[in-house]
Amino acid sequence: MGLYRTIKQNKLYEAIAKQIQDLIIADQLRPGDKFPPERELAKQLGVSRGVVREAIRVLEQKGLLKVKPGKGTFVDKATSDTVADSIELLFRVEGGTILELLEVRKILEIEIAGLAAKRVKEQDLQKMEITIQQMQDNLESAEEYIEADMMFHSALAEAAKNRLFPLIINPIVDLLRENRKVIFDVPGSPQRALRHHQIIYECIKARDSEKAKMAMQQHLLQVQEDIQSAIS
Repeated sequence: MGLYRTIKQNKLYEAIAKQIQDLIIADQLRPGDKFPPERELAKQLGVSRGVVREAIRVLEQKGLLKVKPGKGTFVDKATSDTVADSIELLFRVEGGTILELLEVRKILEIEIAGLAAKRVKEQDLQKMEITIQQMQDNLESAEEYIEADMMFHSALAEAAKNRLFPLIINPIVDLLRENRKVIFDVPGSPQRALRHHQIIYECIKARDSEKAKMAMQQHLLQVQEDIQSAIS
């Protein structure tokens, strides 16, 4: 018996895409695995080559497959970029706002800070310390400062030791890149944000979960005030 099942229903390409996706999730198809030629795969599935082609297109858009011209179709390794692209596209199509992003951050990052204080490793602290120093060194340079700011929040998500947190937080933080350039110009904003990051870091270094959560809450409240000043 082959790996693929014959599909008999409407919207065949969706059913085939789901079958292949399920095989990837079940680790029966792994990153780097090469698919049979289109004609052979269509025969195994009992559908036309056009249906197979459409299913592959759907999975390629999801970041699960990679079509290499002249070489074939391969299972791709899903990355945070895949999630980021999907979230960013949905956010822009739906006309999301910076304040909506901030609401999500309040729900997630406060708890992430608390968990990070409990689970942080020395290498995580070193990453955060480096980003804080980079912020300190670039108080007059929006681009470098913002990049360091984003790296801090990414390091914080990693410190919480839950693989889903970076996948969710990094795209959200990245969406704020353009808006942060506006916030950066609010008088005193870079200095205030730097101080908040330093306090968050010290709370996490001290393994004080509750104080870390309070520090993150205060930081995000300050961000909200700066956003409102920037857009008013």
